[in-house]
Amino acid sequence: MSVWVDQALSNSHSVASDLEQAHQWLQRIAECLHYPEHTSPSTDNVTDITQTPKLPLTSFQVQQEMEELLQQFVPDPPQNPAQFALKKKLQKLWYKYGTNLLHCYDIPGLPPDNLKIESLFSHKRRHQR
Repeated sequence: MSVWVDQALSNSHSVASDLEQAHQWLQRIAECLHYPEHTSPSTDNVTDITQTPKLPLTSFQVQQEMEELLQQFVPDPPQNPAQFALKKKLQKLWYKYGTNLLHCYDIPGLPPDNLKIESLFSHKRRHQR
């Protein structure tokens, strides 16, 4: 019985390690896109939503950073299936939609995503009822 438990633990450890590394890559992707730190909707206000980073970025800079990141991300499919699936999906989405998603970096005052605005509206809608 202990042999089976040890085998299950070793299998789970490799899967957990793969998922942890995939999560680290997702964090690197968010850093590459220069997303702001996540805060709760109750502490947000309208001025926080439209804040921009101190250094102005261009869509070209973000595109170059993402291309370099994709070049660095080379998971081994048999050893790291979660990372491989992430890379495959990211690559597909990036080459299909990436250039159309980066215009926000060329417009001063526009945030790189609309997550804070959506969470603000969701928070307001929940408290309407």
